Amino acid sequence: MRKRLGVRRTGQEDEQLEGAIDIVFLLLIFFVLTSSFQILVGAKIKPPKKVDQELVIDNQKDIVLKVDALAQVVLIYQKQEYPLVRDSLFKDGKAKLGALLSVNHDAKVVVFADYDSPFGVVNTIELICTNLGVSPYICYERGQT
Repeated sequence: MRKRLGVRRTGQEDEQLEGAIDIVFLLLIFFVLTSSFQILVGAKIKPPKKVDQELVIDNQKDIVLKVDALAQVVLIYQKQEYPLVRDSLFKDGKAKLGALLSVNHDAKVVVFADYDSPFGVVNTIELICTNLGVSPYICYERGQT
């Protein structure tokens, strides 16, 4: 029995591997050049006119939404609390908020959100308000809301 020391294989196996690598890179270049990208457009939001102005909330007229860290949303109007259904937040929130805004057209919508609140919930509330034609005031707070 002879021991083979330092014998390298050269030949057909290396050529097949080189051909496969070339084909993979050519396919990669092809897919990068032929792909098209779509730019997603978000909702247009009108910010409040004066941001540095202190916000005064009228308990009889304004609508307050509170979002806690567990994504539970409570709508408060004239000291009455109306919890919103979390599973159908857009549908339920739009119906209740639309009904309250139809009663009082001059009402401000103020959203108090905890820093630990999920951003998607606050963003959904903002989208509901813009669909109803209202610019909400969003206030983030530390701790419980």
